[in-house]
Amino acid sequence: MKKRKLYITLLTTAAIFLGILTGCSNSDGEENFSQNQDEISSETEIEAETHPNVIPEPTEELYTKLEKMNNSCERYRSKSKENKEFYSWAGFLSTIDKETKEQKEITPDMLVELGYLNKENNIPEAFNVYMKPIDIDPSYKKTDLEIFTVTETTKGYAIYNVTYKQNLIPADNLRKALLKYNPDNGSITNPETNGEVYNALLIAISSERKDHAPELSSVPNYIVRYAANNDLYAIVILSGTDDATDITEYLLKKENGNWAVVKKALENEENIKVSLNNEYPNFDFNLLPPYTLYEYRKQVMTTEHYEHIFNMLTSQNIIDKSDTVTYCCGTPKVLYIEFASGKKIAGGAGENNEFNCDFVETYEDAIKELSRFGQPVPAFILKYNH
Repeated sequence: MKKRKLYITLLTTAAIFLGILTGCSNSDGEENFSQNQDEISSETEIEAETHPNVIPEPTEELYTKLEKMNNSCERYRSKSKENKEFYSWAGFLSTIDKETKEQKEITPDMLVELGYLNKENNIPEAFNVYMKPIDIDPSYKKTDLEIFTVTETTKGYAIYNVTYKQNLIPADNLRKALLKYNPDNGSITNPETNGEVYNALLIAISSERKDHAPELSSVPNYIVRYAANNDLYAIVILSGTDDATDITEYLLKKENGNWAVVKKALENEENIKVSLNNEYPNFDFNLLPPYTLYEYRKQVMTTEHYEHIFNMLTSQNIIDKSDTVTYCCGTPKVLYIEFASGKKIAGGAGENNEFNCDFVETYEDAIKELSRFGQPVPAFILKYNH
């Protein structure tokens, strides 16, 4: 059996299964999406083991099969949208189960197994891409992601889509399209507080908020809650110093060497992965924090909500009555407080809904303490410190 290979510089989902990784830093104990322990190189290949002379001609029979395969994808998406989110990962049609968070590529064999496609209509070497039509063929004008079923032929790649029907595109067109959807845009890091990247991100955000000043020292004070970036994108969550409940999540992109806000108010996006994927299909989900801010946007609490807890802390001599609160943020389940004395407390509601807490020194200490009250830790209640 001879292998024929189309080399494409991309991150193919044919072998990707998103797993778990620690969130805002490698030591904070939070969960996030990542690739499985199988190392997937960004220099990968689409390959199929076939007999040397079985690459098919682009016949009407082949296009008929592609049509039926494409229709089966659409039926699967229609019937599964209640419990699955559909998105493009490296250009390939994939899903995330809303409950288990399991990620899968939608392959023809899978559709056969699930009963959406008859075995006789299956082309095992075919695959499903989820792309903007204009990226597949310049003559296509639509810019919303659509499903294309694709297979190699002797004259290029045969494709089928419910809107644009059948077509034949050169291999190089497919390669270039897949390259645009490659989410491997450099290593993901948490920028160092007050470092070059950190400061550049804050200046870009302050410019977007119309309170920008040319000098870094004049940039308004924000309380940063989360920050992560690779070479192309960054996610930043922050609030102003005056209101700890006024939390905003930003997407920034590096354009011509400079960071710029390209999307804001992500805290209002219920399906944030799908929303970002539709606009920026090469965005790496691993940049997002493990929690979804949308779930907490109406639950964020500050000093006035925790008077009973402050009274308990003073009555038990855990804090001095004269020790004033300088920062406080939490949810109905967890709480973080800083005092003028320098003391820091992290805690949460225990099994009997009783408040349990401990003194903490560092960001990592606070994450560890908060993790006792559930996962993923809503670390946005903390001040980012890396």
